[in-house]
Amino acid sequence: MGKIWTFTGLCLLITLASLPCTQSLKVGVLPMIGGSHTLSMDLITQQIIKRGHEAVTIISNEPDRLKKLKPSPLALFEIDRPATSEDFQSLLISSDPLYPVYGLYDIQTRYCDAILSNKTLLQSIQDVDIVVSDGIYFCSILLPEVLNKPNIQISFSGGIIGFHTFVGQYEPSSYIPLRITLSASGNVEKKMAFAQRAANFIFGKIFFALMEYFSVSVVNKLRFKHNISTHLTLHQLRQKPSLFLTAVDFSIEYTRPLPPYIQAIGPITPKPASPLPPAFQTIMQNSTSRGVVLVSFGSELQLSDDNLPKMTAALGKLPYTVIWKTRQKIDNIPSNVNVVQWVPQNDILGHRKTIAFITHCGSNGLYEGAYHGVPMIGMPGMIEQIGNAERLLRAGVAIYVDFNNFSEADIINAVTELVENKRYKDNAVKISKVIKSRRRSPTDTVVDWIEYVVETDGAHHLKVEGENLWFYEFYNLDVLLVVTAIIYIIYCVLAFFIKAICSSKSKAKVD
Repeated sequence: MGKIWTFTGLCLLITLASLPCTQSLKVGVLPMIGGSHTLSMDLITQQIIKRGHEAVTIISNEPDRLKKLKPSPLALFEIDRPATSEDFQSLLISSDPLYPVYGLYDIQTRYCDAILSNKTLLQSIQDVDIVVSDGIYFCSILLPEVLNKPNIQISFSGGIIGFHTFVGQYEPSSYIPLRITLSASGNVEKKMAFAQRAANFIFGKIFFALMEYFSVSVVNKLRFKHNISTHLTLHQLRQKPSLFLTAVDFSIEYTRPLPPYIQAIGPITPKPASPLPPAFQTIMQNSTSRGVVLVSFGSELQLSDDNLPKMTAALGKLPYTVIWKTRQKIDNIPSNVNVVQWVPQNDILGHRKTIAFITHCGSNGLYEGAYHGVPMIGMPGMIEQIGNAERLLRAGVAIYVDFNNFSEADIINAVTELVENKRYKDNAVKISKVIKSRRRSPTDTVVDWIEYVVETDGAHHLKVEGENLWFYEFYNLDVLLVVTAIIYIIYCVLAFFIKAICSSKSKAKVD
């Protein structure tokens, strides 16, 4: 018996010795305003805690935001003018292509100023070892600077887009269509023609220049107000984060070369489906034999008064059971349509009876549908979602319908084509296989990087010197100019001597 216990103890000792020896960290988590971003960041928070670290979420004390979080330590602050659903709706439906930029900046400014003005809050989180923040929230570069802590930024918005990459150096305009130049009309080519590349380059540069202008004016106003590293330029502040993680998978996202401090970690929210709550299980059990269609336009986007009855009528004419998640009031709900205010979206998409997903192409829903191999109807409402829809169309797993301008027939025909044409389902299954093949979960990958950054004192060795070069230096334009000048001078000298020699020979013949 003693030998057995000795052997067991030896095995346990070997097992413990093989585990990574990492100190327990305290991580400050700064989510972006908005339901889906808060949800994704909370999943990361839970994994941080599960891995034996402490996490504190820096969030406003709004009940609607707090109820989205699972129990964990919070650092709360008050906001004088909270963002409302009307604020977000105006961002989504504005005809001004720039309004989503400065409208979102206005919302971010209110929240970030509330954080930076709250000295009690700042004191309570001064002991964090690292800050993990949402990459499109400009407070993600200001708060870590105030705390003097390393920072990891995470993008949940698709693409390689974050506050520090507004210049677009990792969105090459030659083969990646920028979101501002997309119409998501459904005509998607693998390779852009000259006219498309020209428009992509010109309008992309103009848009990024405008974003740069807005960001400099807004962020500088806040950082000078709170005296945050005023000796640095905004460009230098943007280079401070140790890592930039983006929640994309290259089965859908455009592949492109990335420096080592930018990592594609995969989508955060998709996971194997869990058993459905009883109410939804009943809907699935009582559904038609032809399957279930899920409809959701996120937590903020709403159909117009003109389009709402058209969508209702179209869904009622489908030969499928429909689950429609919306907070809008629906009159005369068809018998095959189940209207709910909340859905376990990932779990319904993972159910064997779900055959299609009508979505606004938010990043969470996009990847949950792709993860479970469900073909989609893409109805994007704003710039980011248009880019996501284009990627789904390019992958061959979706059909586009204009969110602001559609008819009953458009919805019916799109769903019919999506379900009856096998190529959409086949493509979705292929992409699902790729996404599921990751050997490490995205949330575990985030925690791995958190530990790595702290252990390496900021992981500064991953930074790229090329980002500090001027445009002409990066592309060696000055070198090309000098080489061209030298070649031209040599050509001129040779031409002069050849001409002189030929001229002297001609004179000799005449003589």
